[in-house]
Order: sequence, then C-alpha cells, then structure tokens
Amino acid sequence: MTGNHCNYYSFGVLLMAGGYQKGGAAMYDYMKALQKRFDRQPHPELDAQVDRVQAELRRDMDAEGRKKLLRLLDAQNALLAESTLMSFTAGFKLAWGMAKELEADGLYSFELEEEEHIRRLTEQDI
Repeated sequence: MTGNHCNYYSFGVLLMAGGYQKGGAAMYDYMKALQKRFDRQPHPELDAQVDRVQAELRRDMDAEGRKKLLRLLDAQNALLAESTLMSFTAGFKLAWGMAKELEADGLYSFELEEEEHIRRLTEQDI
C-alpha cells in the first residue's frame, strides 16, 4: 500500500480493534475524530444566510423570544450533529465490512482479473 492509504488502513485497524476493546464511548470518540478529519464540507452560502437571519432576529425579536429561539436552535443543532455522526459511523462500518469481505476473498486486482479472463478465453479456444 502506498502513502495515505496505508495510514488510513492502519488507523482503521487501530480504530476497530481499540474501539471494540475499550467499549462504546471510545468508538464514539474515534468516529467523531474521523468525521472531523474527513467530513469537511464548507457551506459559505448557508453560513451567510444564517448570519443574515440572525441579524434580522436581533433587530426584530425581544430578548425572551431570542432566548427561546436560541434554545430551540441549539437543540436542533445537537440533533443534527448527532444524526450526522451516526450516518458517518454507519457508512464507515459498511465500508469496513465490505473491505473485510473483499479481503477474505483476496484483495482485488484488475491485472489478475484480466489475466484470468484471458486465460479462460484461451482455454475455450483450445
């Protein structure tokens, strides 16, 4: 394996082994770290929209209304962060399971598949 792929594979092995040995909390922390590392998607348009609406709310709502709205938004953000992490974790587990299945069958090689295909064609011609 080359470069980062080897590092990611090694980290994945460490993650899965360490996560299952230490329990759910460690796995949760590992998945949060992985998500933070790889799930970087900037949303400048949405950020700008949030800033505009926030400025409007400051201007148009009273303090009590803003507090209630902020509590609601905090709860929604927490729910979104949790569901995003769970989705990331599910995808990671799915990919990990697929990788383990592929490895159990032998790692895929396009060259070996082509050679096997050519060998079969040659055998059929004989």
